[in-house]
Amino acid sequence: MAPHEISQGQQSRNGTPAIAPGHIIGGIFGVVFVIANSASMPQALRVIIVVAAIGVLALTMFSFGRTVRLGLTSRPANGEEGFTRGYWTVVVVEVLTLVAGIVLLNMWRPAAIVGWIALIVGLHFFVLARLWKSGFTEITIIGAGLSILGVIGLLIAFTSDSLDAAALVSGAGSGVVLLVSALTSAIKGLAVPRTKP
Repeated sequence: MAPHEISQGQQSRNGTPAIAPGHIIGGIFGVVFVIANSASMPQALRVIIVVAAIGVLALTMFSFGRTVRLGLTSRPANGEEGFTRGYWTVVVVEVLTLVAGIVLLNMWRPAAIVGWIALIVGLHFFVLARLWKSGFTEITIIGAGLSILGVIGLLIAFTSDSLDAAALVSGAGSGVVLLVSALTSAIKGLAVPRTKP
């Protein structure tokens, strides 16, 4: 789930990379992941990180709004990418896999749930990268980052049963990955000139 809509390599009408609606979704999930999984942090540090995460989301929303006002497109003109049947198939499979894993792990090893979520969300990005070829590289990087963090979180859960550690690595860590992606795209969107060169 999460930011499955991130097709970041998409181009504007004048060839400049544009920020897509999926970047906002990615930012939202990034904020949620950070807030939900950072409870074990020192309070002062957690406040700073949460405020920074919300700031990234706000900047992403502003950048997207500016891109829209400039009349730039955030979707390929050929219509082959976006919320297609293939996309929704991936989402349904992802949700079913997540739910099944969460139910089983909740009875067996609850500390592993966050790692499972990060792993499945990360793996689904690899499939989306093949569907959304314009953003292949960036989507693949996001998928790799979340998948690696998910595996680490699972290892922590099964070796130490530490929910806090697993949550920080797989949960908050995944949120940071999503927010960095959103921030990068927001900066690109803000860099688009107001007028064509």
